[in-house]
Amino acid sequence: MIGTSLAAGTVGLPGLFVARAFVPMFAAALTMRFAPEVGWIAEFGLLQLLGGQAVPSWFTDDLTLVILGVLALAEILAHKSSDAREFINLVDQWGKPLAALLTYLGILSLADQAALEALLGGSGSIYLLGSVLVAGGTFLVGSAHNAVLGSVIEVDEDDDTGAVGLLSWAQDLWSLVGVVVLILFPVVMVVLVFLVMGMIFVLRRWAQALEEGAKVACGACGQEMYRAAVACSRCQASNPEPAELSWLGTATQRTIVDRDEHRFRLQTHRRCRRCAIRLPRRMAAQACPACQSRPFDGLAEAEAYDAGVLERLPRILLICAGLSLIPVLGLIPGIIVYRLNLVAPYRRYIPRGRGFLVKLAMWFLFFFLIVLQVVPGLGVMMVPIMALISFAVYRRAFWKELTREHGVG
Repeated sequence: MIGTSLAAGTVGLPGLFVARAFVPMFAAALTMRFAPEVGWIAEFGLLQLLGGQAVPSWFTDDLTLVILGVLALAEILAHKSSDAREFINLVDQWGKPLAALLTYLGILSLADQAALEALLGGSGSIYLLGSVLVAGGTFLVGSAHNAVLGSVIEVDEDDDTGAVGLLSWAQDLWSLVGVVVLILFPVVMVVLVFLVMGMIFVLRRWAQALEEGAKVACGACGQEMYRAAVACSRCQASNPEPAELSWLGTATQRTIVDRDEHRFRLQTHRRCRRCAIRLPRRMAAQACPACQSRPFDGLAEAEAYDAGVLERLPRILLICAGLSLIPVLGLIPGIIVYRLNLVAPYRRYIPRGRGFLVKLAMWFLFFFLIVLQVVPGLGVMMVPIMALISFAVYRRAFWKELTREHGVG
């Protein structure tokens, strides 16, 4: 029974470290430290390794718990910030497998090694095999997870719709609760992990197929290009029927009517205004990796872009005022509307981390305005005020970046 629980725990660990590194590690250490004190669950799952009592170990030491608790909290908070999330994505490809491996070794360190070796064949090779399965499995599943999540973030990288934030909270919950379930009911959790892992790989294939399916062949040279492209990136031949963009910047089934308006829409979603490839960096001074065209060739084009966003202001303020008439329920769609239409077109060309203190002050101010939104009569002005403040701040930052660093003007 102990061998079955340990084997199930080994197989299940990669699926729990797919989203977070320190959160599941902290949950595992906390559970192994305090769960044996609850008599009726001491014989469940991996707790059998402890023989009904907590065993001192580096993994459950007070200092370890404090360090892991701080790191887990920092990880949760960091994933709520688009700025910090970009940095995390650079390191967690290797951080998650390492955290999963340390958790596996930490759980083993709680058990009587001599008893385990006798039970599992008297050889340390079983531990080496388990370590490879945990670390390698976490790396593979984590890579698939990041590819799927990247597809979601690509169309809404600043979480203007709130979907990425909601997904982030769901992953936090999975990392915390899933580890506890794995320790108490490892076989049940393994079934759930395989279901989740299967879903991740299916979604990854779907995302890849969707991206490739969105391309068409150039009529002149045969080069594949996005349906929303105005021209081919290789031969510059015009696309006769570019696809219109949706509000999230993805191609629809409709054909554009106005090419100038379409180029503006591509720019607002930080896509190349010629071949529609998503530009990789949050800055204006960059060239498209495919056709080498730039977002703005000079001051006149930047002013035209700014004027296009400015034209939206009266209409968006009216929409926000109408949504503000609905206490509480109108707040979220109102924020989404103005962030997508007034803030995102500027923010997508501003490097991450710029003006952090200004954004922090805005958050405190907006919290006060959100509270006032429920006040009858006064509430109708709160979302429009938030929209105006955000518009002014990001517009100013946009021009500051253009004139200071990127040689426009």
